[in-house]
Amino acid sequence: MAVPAQAASPYDSATQSSLRNLVSAVQSWSMFDNDDRFDGLTVAALAGWGWRPTGGTYTEIVVEDGGRSWRATAQDTRAGATEYTYSLLAPVNGVGPGSVRASLPQPVALPAAAGAVVLDVGDAIDADRLARAFAAGTVTQRMVCEMSVLSPGTHYARSTVPDHALACETALAGGTVTWRALLATMLRSGGRIALQQLALDLIRDGSSPPAPPVPPTDPDGPPRPLPPTLPDNIWEIVRKADRVNAPQLSDEEKIVVVEQCLKLAANAGKDAMARCTGQTPIFLSGRADVPQPTQHDLDALLGNPDWLSLNREAPPHSREWLTDHPSCQDRLDCVRDCDEFPFASTQQGGGAASPPVSLRTLDWQQNREQGRKLGMFYGAPGCDVAHGDEFWVVPAA
Repeated sequence: MAVPAQAASPYDSATQSSLRNLVSAVQSWSMFDNDDRFDGLTVAALAGWGWRPTGGTYTEIVVEDGGRSWRATAQDTRAGATEYTYSLLAPVNGVGPGSVRASLPQPVALPAAAGAVVLDVGDAIDADRLARAFAAGTVTQRMVCEMSVLSPGTHYARSTVPDHALACETALAGGTVTWRALLATMLRSGGRIALQQLALDLIRDGSSPPAPPVPPTDPDGPPRPLPPTLPDNIWEIVRKADRVNAPQLSDEEKIVVVEQCLKLAANAGKDAMARCTGQTPIFLSGRADVPQPTQHDLDALLGNPDWLSLNREAPPHSREWLTDHPSCQDRLDCVRDCDEFPFASTQQGGGAASPPVSLRTLDWQQNREQGRKLGMFYGAPGCDVAHGDEFWVVPAA
């Protein structure tokens, strides 16, 4: 299909040349360094094969099909520039496999900033499947733009509104736009977390078509619960679980942990994708052995999602302030303890914490057992959580 005639940008030839050089570098890296696969690709690795991002150009590389294929787009960030696409195996953006050509249709918004990113579908949300899910539901594109304003993102446009929300509005202002093009525009404008939150809030467990969230009848009531499960075709949970280096966990346990981590992180506005598979130490608490502390932790996280990420405090805060606290009046030696979350051994815990910690009386043996496991976690090989170090808390079923 022919590309409509348009005035050529003075930057287009450099963009095309850079993308062709990228193709050569990626294929060489895959053939000689990675057993003809593309998972694990990084921008730094490509530098060893002679490719570096071109100044002023945004290049997005997407590894897909379980690491067996890839595609890329490149566009200069200056006005009038054309986006170009390459795909190894399947047609993308109106461009057949194996060639570098102008995308059709062209994106309606320029990239927010220059640079290069590698997105592995296994480490990210599947934007294409998310687009198809939205198209099958009653969610509108206007609603998605409005909801995305609340998601964290970049601010290269120097606006209080994040770049991905501005790009979303620009796309709608340009006329009819497909769901795929809209989400792709948001993604390349720093909308990675926004797409995760939209999937959590609108797709939920995937058991019914996406629909607008129902406002709570009582704004001061309990927070909206997380969905019991996430659709694997959008979140790629099984593939992420395969990457977890935790030999003490079974394959089924890894899936449970990764899924719960993804839900809690998206709910907290954190980029869940890579960190839920091992970039950050994760303290796991389960209902099988310590159900009461685990439920307390989960309830506290739903009320204050930012508590997902904690920092160790060593030595820990004193717990003497709990002795006369009204929330701890039901404590009874060798029967009920007063449990606090965040933990006293974190910088977010203690009597002077802001926001105040959550307190609940519960079974003393379970509380002590969870505390023992937390202490072991801090010093466990591969964790080594020292004073000030960040770790995540994932209460799992």
